Parts: sequence; structure tokens; C-alpha cells
Amino acid sequence: MTRLAPWIRLFFRFDGRISLRLFWTGIGLIALFGIAMGTLVLPPLIGSRFAPTVALLLCGPPLFAVTTKRFHDVNRSWWWNLLFGLPLGFTWVSHFSGLFPGEGINAVSLYWGLVSLITGGWALKKLGFERGVEGFNDHGPDPLNPNDMGMPLTIRRERGLDDD
Repeated sequence: MTRLAPWIRLFFRFDGRISLRLFWTGIGLIALFGIAMGTLVLPPLIGSRFAPTVALLLCGPPLFAVTTKRFHDVNRSWWWNLLFGLPLGFTWVSHFSGLFPGEGINAVSLYWGLVSLITGGWALKKLGFERGVEGFNDHGPDPLNPNDMGMPLTIRRERGLDDD
């Protein structure tokens, strides 16, 4: 169980911070899992029409956990996930649900697709290429330097790191 603990923490816990390297590792593993589930595992079980949606739902919570921790690293709240997550969800629903008129791409899915492209590009730049805040921030210690003494005195005392 101890070998699985870091992965469980990465994919199913929403607290703390992660580095760029761990972010890209998590994103890559989630993408591989989603592709495997959506193309190999789920189609024979539930049919090819619903397989991509179920695969996306299976990948959603781990993706949310990874991006939340990365937002924490740049000292932003988990609420920032909604900025790019909701437009992506609306795009998915408007395109695949059949609720809106027209076959294939319709005006609603095109609009939300454009919004998703803009917000997703910003999120990719912010989460995937910018270094997080150096030192301790509101969400914990720097993942690249977890023993940083830049943390507030009260937290240092709680952890027994104060040299007084």
C-alpha cells in the first residue's frame, strides 16, 4: 500500500501543491487511462456511443485533483478549475447530448468550444509551463523545497521546525 500512497494522493486528494514535473506525469497518466478506457475497454462493454462520455467521467475526478494542486502551486484557489472546466463541460454536453438542433457541430457547441479553447489555453500556460510560487504559500510548502523555512512561524512551531 505504501507504494500506491503517492499515486492515490496525486489523483484523489485535493490539498497541497505539486510541481510541473508531477503535473505532467499526472496529466499523461490520466490521458493514457482515458484513451484506453474510451477506445479499448468500454466500447465492448457499453457500446461505442457512450464510451467517450463514461471515460471522461472516470477521468474527471483525478484530473480535477491534479489541476487543483497545480492551481495551489501558483497560489490560486481550486475554484479556478471552473474557469476552464465548465466551458469544456458545456462543449461536451452541447455536442454529444443531442439536446440542440443540427447534426454534428452546432452553434452552441461551436461557441462553447471557442470559449474552452481560450480558457484552456490560459490554463495550459499557467499550469503547464509557469513555475509555482517559490517558498511557502497559502496552500503549503514549495513542492521543490518542502523544508523551506519561509513558512509562517506558527506553522513552523506546529511542525516542530522552530529553532527557538
